[in-house]
Amino acid sequence: MTNKRAKRIAGMTLVELMVAVAVIVIAVVGAMVYRYHSALAARRADIRMTGTRVASMLLEGWVAAKGYASYNPVAVITDLDSDMEITTSGSGPAVPGGFTQLGKYQVRVNSWDYYATLSYKSEGADKVRLLNTDVAWKHRYMSGGISSSDPSAKMTTYVRFLGDPNSE
Repeated sequence: MTNKRAKRIAGMTLVELMVAVAVIVIAVVGAMVYRYHSALAARRADIRMTGTRVASMLLEGWVAAKGYASYNPVAVITDLDSDMEITTSGSGPAVPGGFTQLGKYQVRVNSWDYYATLSYKSEGADKVRLLNTDVAWKHRYMSGGISSSDPSAKMTTYVRFLGDPNSE
């Protein structure tokens, strides 16, 4: 009688085995879902950070050009980085009220498209110019232009403007 009992205690029943497998499957699926959402959040953060850097780079380049209306980021920035392409574009974020549009550009960084609008506004007789850049990108992995619901990075700065030697 004790031999039968010993054999029965030493082994696992089918129900115990199924419960153990179910617990392991739930743990593995939970880890996979966590990894998926972590990777997705990291990708979105990388895209947002790159969009902010593009806005900063465009604005800093324009400030270095003293806020001239003849500033052309396509000519200036094209040779800087092989992973980035900038072209003029017909689409981009809207120009803020009271600002004059410098141009709209499409910036491609690591196969992701960003749409930038550069605009300016002269402030009074102080020779101060307000420079504005707005860079937007698609929220989802979709093609086509941007909409007002897509995320964007907006940056504005002042520059002392002494007149544009090429235009104005």
